[in-house]
Amino acid sequence: MKRFRDTAYHITRDGRVYSEKSSRFLKGYDKDGYTKVELYKIGKFFLHRMVGEVYIPNPMNKPQINHINGNKSDNRVENLEWVTNQENMEHASKNGLLNSQRKISFDLSDKQRKQILEWLEKSK
Repeated sequence: MKRFRDTAYHITRDGRVYSEKSSRFLKGYDKDGYTKVELYKIGKFFLHRMVGEVYIPNPMNKPQINHINGNKSDNRVENLEWVTNQENMEHASKNGLLNSQRKISFDLSDKQRKQILEWLEKSK
C-alpha cells in the first residue's frame, strides 16, 4: 500500500483506498462504469487513475490509463497501462469496447472524426 500524492490516503495495488483519518477502506461508487472515490476536502478521483499515478511509471508522459482486459472495474496494477488517446481508441475498437451511440464530448479535427467513424464501421 502506497500513499496517494501527499495525502492521508493510501492505495493498494488492486485499487482499494485506505483512509488514515477513519482507519478504514473507503467505498467507491460507479461513474459510467468506472469506480470513483471521494477524498475528504481533496476531491473525486477515478481508482484506475490513482493506481496508475502511484504504481505505474509513465516516462513518456502519456495522458490516459487503459484497462488492458476491458473491464473498467478491474483496477489492479497488472490490468492498467498508460496510453495516448489514439492508443486507447485503437484498443477499444480492436476489442469491441466502443459504443457507437456514445457521445464524444471533446473537440476533434475532421481527420480524427473520420478515423473514429472508420473504426466504428470496422468494429460492427
